[in-house]
Amino acid sequence: MYQIDNSTAAASQPASTSAGAPGFFTDGNPAGGVAATIVPAEWLNAVMMEICNAITAAGLTLSKSTFTQLATAIRAAGRTPVILNDTGAVNAYAAANVPALVAGTWVDGVVQRVKVANTNTGPSTYSPDGLTAIPIYGLALSALQGGEMKAGGVAAMMRFTVAGVNGGNPICVLIDCFGGAQQVPPATQGGHAVQYAQLMGTGSQTIAAGSGNFTVPAGVYQLDVEGQAGAGGGGASSGSAGGGGGGGGGYFRKRIAVTPGQAIAYVVGEGGAPGTNTGGTGNPGANGGTTSIGAFASATGGTGGSGGGASGGAGGGSGAGAGGDLNLLGAPGSAGTADLGGGGGDGAYGGGAGMTYSLPASGVNGGGGCGYGRNNATSGALGKGGDGFLYIRW
Repeated sequence: MYQIDNSTAAASQPASTSAGAPGFFTDGNPAGGVAATIVPAEWLNAVMMEICNAITAAGLTLSKSTFTQLATAIRAAGRTPVILNDTGAVNAYAAANVPALVAGTWVDGVVQRVKVANTNTGPSTYSPDGLTAIPIYGLALSALQGGEMKAGGVAAMMRFTVAGVNGGNPICVLIDCFGGAQQVPPATQGGHAVQYAQLMGTGSQTIAAGSGNFTVPAGVYQLDVEGQAGAGGGGASSGSAGGGGGGGGGYFRKRIAVTPGQAIAYVVGEGGAPGTNTGGTGNPGANGGTTSIGAFASATGGTGGSGGGASGGAGGGSGAGAGGDLNLLGAPGSAGTADLGGGGGDGAYGGGAGMTYSLPASGVNGGGGCGYGRNNATSGALGKGGDGFLYIRW
């Protein structure tokens, strides 16, 4: 492209005339008395300078023998977006475009790049050219929390309307901002970026023995669940020898992908009751109950210790976890002796009651109850297996 340079060209651009009524070129119609449109130098100069200015604005030098300069300039303009200066305040961002945006041009899909003056401290809005401010949301389509708009950084925002977001009204989606925190949707697959709340956890709940449904909280897509089954109760003394200790309950740990509002059935096993002495015969302790979380994972309870018999009851067997990412066995209970009640087996968190000569002890945290010693021929609350539990983090 080049500017006209022949001997009849003017040295400077003639002054423009006043604008007339807009129209179109015509070849005219001599038969009908319609004259052809006269193409004045003023119009040719306007077209020439518009093209030349677009080319030189792209950093190119006009060349009389190159015929692709306008196309090159258009491509260069697309690679060099305009960065606007933030003229707003903290959490209320604003900028001026040239030419200014109006209601008819500030539409979905328009991208604004703004050099941020102040770091945001919470939910924020953007108002270009004095138009009504609209909220800025992150890529998770949630309001900003603070630190996403970084002072000195360049924020790229797209105006868009998403059904169900902001009541169906327009928002500015923050695509990125140099130096600012990036909001991402909750991770639901192994290759997804993880939210801080998902990584660190925002809540937890411990569930004691019983059954029911756990409802996944809003915004939660993953649970980390620990389950401990109930332990076996201690066996009763026969009056001649000590009962065996109850076995520790099994344990599991499981990470579960969930959706907000999902109801998950659970059962938490109770510790087994201690054995009773009936007419000088030591009876075994009851087995501990199973703990489970939906169909995802479960752990069986420890078995009860045997009654004392003639020389001491056998210890109860271990419960076992299944289906978890980590599954553990409880410890078996120890056998009773001629004098001592057997110690209860530990659960994953310990809690098995130790051997005793007379009054037994109850287990805790899925640990087995101690068997009754020879000198204690009655039963009671002591010697009960420790109850199970569920511990759910999100």
